Amino acid sequence: MRNRATPDFWDCYNKLPAGIQRTADRKFELFKKNPKHPSFNFHFVHGEDERIARVKITRYYRAEAIVEGETYTWFYIGPHDRH
Repeated sequence: MRNRATPDFWDCYNKLPAGIQRTADRKFELFKKNPKHPSFNFHFVHGEDERIARVKITRYYRAEAIVEGETYTWFYIGPHDRH
């Protein structure tokens, strides 16, 4: 598995509260070891682009990636109610 992050992802990440950033960092380390861990509530978004995966960071925050083969390109991290 390969993980990449877009500049938009880092813009979103840098706007997060420090505590959420620390939680996201811990979750990412866990994701690298076990992407199927139940705490992520990992799922693909149904609709326009079914390559988009969502993972739970906290009750109110999530991260989203485009999945192409074994590559996850992270493009968003932030509140669940973004859209």
